Amino acid sequence: MVLRNASLRGHQKIGLVVGFDFESALNRTSKWLVTSLFGIAVLWRRDAGSLWAMMGLCINTWISIKLKKALNHKRPTSDYKPDPGMPSSHAQNIFYGVVFANMSLLQRLGTNFSTVTTGILILLLGSYLAWLRISQKLHTVKQVIVGAILGFVFGIAWFFLWHSFLVNVYHLYFWVRVVMVLSSLASCGAFFFYIVRYWF
Repeated sequence: MVLRNASLRGHQKIGLVVGFDFESALNRTSKWLVTSLFGIAVLWRRDAGSLWAMMGLCINTWISIKLKKALNHKRPTSDYKPDPGMPSSHAQNIFYGVVFANMSLLQRLGTNFSTVTTGILILLLGSYLAWLRISQKLHTVKQVIVGAILGFVFGIAWFFLWHSFLVNVYHLYFWVRVVMVLSSLASCGAFFFYIVRYWF
């Protein structure tokens, strides 16, 4: 009985270690996951809407960086990252992606069982990735919630700005298309240099 209990405790400890390692690795790759999905969407669709979504991700990141510097709110621990933590850039970008993905899904395919189910799964995955920032002690609950709200609101605003107004202007005027493409390339280029400088 003693040996059995010891064995069970050993398995539990191993499970905890494996779980922690998995979550830590997933947390580190979450920003790459979100950015890669947007990049794949641009390459796959090759249309103005996907460029607009990618530009929104870049601007959303820039907003988060500026807010961090302005608010200067400390992280739970500065051992891993000494920079400010309010709002969580990960949560802000994740929920921007969640909103944009779900709204694009509903706009293209309508509301049905498949789109609602997929939307819920996307939301749950995004929430889990955002929660990892708390479990890994990189952000407080408040920092993640604020980041999630900002990303959620910005995602809705950015989506409706395109579909309710700019998409029509884009197809009407050539100069708007030129400005749109150049702005997208400029923002994506700036985001690329930011990745090279701070993510490696």
